[in-house]
Amino acid sequence: MSLDKSLEAPVSEQTVQLLREKAKEKIDEEKWVGRDAELKAFNFVQCWTSEKAWGGILDRRVIKNEWAGMYVGDAEHAPPNYKVWIKGNETTLGIRSRTLKDLAYWKQVPYPDDRFRLEKKKIHDYIIAASVDFRKNNGAIVCFYGACAKLVLIEVLKTIERVRSLAQQEYFRPIPLGYFNYDLMLDMLGSCDVRSSAV
Repeated sequence: MSLDKSLEAPVSEQTVQLLREKAKEKIDEEKWVGRDAELKAFNFVQCWTSEKAWGGILDRRVIKNEWAGMYVGDAEHAPPNYKVWIKGNETTLGIRSRTLKDLAYWKQVPYPDDRFRLEKKKIHDYIIAASVDFRKNNGAIVCFYGACAKLVLIEVLKTIERVRSLAQQEYFRPIPLGYFNYDLMLDMLGSCDVRSSAV
C-alpha cells in the first residue's frame, strides 16, 4: 500500500494543546504506575488527535456519528472510538494510528493482542489505518489510508504472531498496511447515514 493515497485532515494547535492537557489528567486520574507515563500521555494525544481529525471528515460529510471522546477509565468499559449508522444499522469504527515517521518506516499498525484474544466482541466493525504528523507549534496533519472490515481483520490477526513492544511493555499484533483498503474506506463513508439537518 502506498502512503500517497489518503484522506487528509488538519487538527489545530489549540486542539492539540487541549489534548495534551487532557492526556496529563488521564495519566493522573488512572494512576499509571510502573510504566513510562510520558510515553503513555503521548500515545493518548496521538490517538485523540487522529480521532478528532476523523470526526472532522465525518462532520464535513454531514455524517451522523458519536465519538467516545477523551475517555477516562478502565479499558473494559471503554466505548467504541466512533459510531456511525449505515442504513439505520449502528456501525462501530476504530482508528489505529502511528506517527507518520513510524508508519512510513514500518508500514504496519499495531493491534492490541489482548483485544484480539480476549475481547473479540469489542473489535470495531471497521478499523481505519492512520498516520499523525505533529507540526511544531502548528497542530497536526492526519492521513487516513484505508479500512479493514472486522471479519477480515480477525482472520488476518490469526496469522500474525504477537510481539512485545519494549517501549510500551505490551503485546501487539502488527497489521501490514496492505490489509487496509482505501476504496473500502470511501465506500463505507459514502454509505453512512447523514444527519437529518446540519448542526
